[in-house]
Amino acid sequence: MRGGPHPARQLAVVASAVAAVLALLGAAAQGQAPESYRTLWSDPAVADRIERNIEMYRKGDATIAVVGRDGKPVAGASVEAQQQTHEFLFGCNAFVLGQLKPEELERRYEEAFAKLFNFATVPFHWSGTEPTKGELRHAEPARDIWRRPPPDRFVAWAAKNGFTLKGHPLPRSPSPRQARGATSFRSKSFATTTGFGSALREWPASRGGI
Repeated sequence: MRGGPHPARQLAVVASAVAAVLALLGAAAQGQAPESYRTLWSDPAVADRIERNIEMYRKGDATIAVVGRDGKPVAGASVEAQQQTHEFLFGCNAFVLGQLKPEELERRYEEAFAKLFNFATVPFHWSGTEPTKGELRHAEPARDIWRRPPPDRFVAWAAKNGFTLKGHPLPRSPSPRQARGATSFRSKSFATTTGFGSALREWPASRGGI
């Protein structure tokens, strides 16, 4: 079903979503978007392209037939439709899952994330998954490293909230300092994919030099 174009409303929804997450992070919410960002999103040509693409890619036509128990059309029926979900993935990283204090801030963060998004990125950086040789931090319990929760933490959380998970990154070689005491790159990638391949649907092909 199509409605009238509302580019301003579309931008307001995105802005509200971003503001809601930033508000949970205290001082971070005080920052302002760079001037280049504000200029881009106030460009009439950009707004026009967004509107055209919404009409082309985000909308479709539908016909609804309202019938009674006898299968016959119901005259003068009123229909109310409310979108519950969508097919495209919308989200961001969840690198601080389970790490915010106090617990109330963590609760609000998780609730806001679940309300706004259906997609979350899980950190698989070498510095977090193997900070020292042989210390594979894939599962709980694991020592706490800021913005590097063990990937296992995300699996049950995603299942509970219906998220699609993306692992990030997969084949990224360690830094020279990390390489001196790390499991081989090949073994690391194999262990990651076999342990989480069914729970994480998406992986980037590469990030950084390999």
